[in-house]
Amino acid sequence: SDEMNVSEFVLKATPPRMPCAALVRERLQAAWHQNHGRAVLALTAPPGFGKTTLLLQWGRCWLDAGTPVAWVSAGENDHPARFALALGHALRVGGVLQALPEDEGDWRTDDVWPGLTQLLAAIAQRSTPVVLVIDDAQRLPEEGARATLQDLMLNAPANLHVAIGSRVSLPLGLSELAAKDQLAKLGTEDLRLRFEESNAILVSRLGERLTLDDRAHLHDATEGWPIGLQLAIGEIERSEDPGLAV
Repeated sequence: SDEMNVSEFVLKATPPRMPCAALVRERLQAAWHQNHGRAVLALTAPPGFGKTTLLLQWGRCWLDAGTPVAWVSAGENDHPARFALALGHALRVGGVLQALPEDEGDWRTDDVWPGLTQLLAAIAQRSTPVVLVIDDAQRLPEEGARATLQDLMLNAPANLHVAIGSRVSLPLGLSELAAKDQLAKLGTEDLRLRFEESNAILVSRLGERLTLDDRAHLHDATEGWPIGLQLAIGEIERSEDPGLAV
């Protein structure tokens, strides 16, 4: 039942914990400063490239600027009506809405547009900026829910900014937003670690236990894949001979 799912919706609307070793990447923070006013910010990269961490860091930037942030972790069971309800709960948990719109029952039909329209209208009434983060968007069912996401973005009021993390590029038909310069995209190459970033992470975690050559070799071996570098550091930390471990 939907009542039984309320706690599940709250969990979906709760951002994950920020990793302890998360590095603030100035280059990607600069990307937020350049693009945070656009309607849609899309991060697309395979697993382990730090999309969720970056969304958490960007969310902190918005919160520090006084902008409320609602978070949704998408799932395979998020058919359109369930996805619309998840959005509503996220906006409530994030402090954007005091309560869900009264006609919430309408959202449980196949046509979720009336419920979505109420959400967008409630956001527009705030007039001040609102952020909606949708992580793991690739998990949304292809039938229906992705169209709901597209409708959400194409009909977003001017004060709504949507940030999306996805492992694959979703065919969302956002050319209209791109033409209006309201779409910012970051991909694998943007999220890949540059050598100076890998070097900073290695120095912060391992100090001078590795030579500069060792650090350069690790960066090349992991090809700038953030999770790969973290796994390598874990192995080296357990090793008596860091150079040999490299």
